[in-house]
Amino acid sequence: MSELAGAVDREHGVLELHYSFDVPHGWEKLTELIIHIANRNRDNRKFGKLKLLKILFHADFRAYNELGRPITGIQYRRFPYGPVGTDALNAIEQDEHLAFKETYYPEFPHAQIRVLATREATRLTELLGADELEIVEAEIRRMWDMSAEEVSSQSHGSAWGNVASFAPIPYESAFLAEPAEVGEADFAAIRDILPE
Repeated sequence: MSELAGAVDREHGVLELHYSFDVPHGWEKLTELIIHIANRNRDNRKFGKLKLLKILFHADFRAYNELGRPITGIQYRRFPYGPVGTDALNAIEQDEHLAFKETYYPEFPHAQIRVLATREATRLTELLGADELEIVEAEIRRMWDMSAEEVSSQSHGSAWGNVASFAPIPYESAFLAEPAEVGEADFAAIRDILPE
C-alpha cells in the first residue's frame, strides 16, 4: 500500500491512478507465471484461456491490495467477459513454449480454448517471491472447480464495473469494497430497530 500512499496529493486530494507498473523482469515473470498456471491446471477440464486471464487478474490485484505491488504489473482492460490483460495473450502467442488449443469436452456446450505449456516453469521461484506465489496458488485453488461462466461472472466486481467498456482498470480499484448482498433477514433486522 506504499504505492497508493505515494499517489495521493495531500494538498489537493488528487489520486494518481496506475494502470500498469514496471516490474523487474516483467515479461519473463509473466511468461513463467502463465507456464506455471497452465501446468498446474493441465488436468483440470474446466481450465481454459478465460480462467487463466482471471487468475492473473485476481492475483495481480490481490497482490496490489495485500503487498502494495502487483505481481506482473500488466495493464488490464474491461472486456465483456471480465478483465483481460492483453499482454498475457501476447505472451502466449509469442512464446515458443505456450500455445492455444481448441478442445471439445462432451460435458461442455462450447469448445474450450486451452492454454498449453511444453515446459516447466523453471525460473518461477527465482522471479516470484514466496508471498506472490502464495497468492497465485490461492487464486488457482479458489477457481479450480469454477466453470468459465462462473469465473467470468465472479470477475464482474467493482474493479471491472467502474470503468467503461475496453477502458483500462486502475490498480487502485483493488481497494474498492465489493457490494454486499442484502437479504430478507437484513431488512427484518433494520425494521426491528426503526421507530414506528
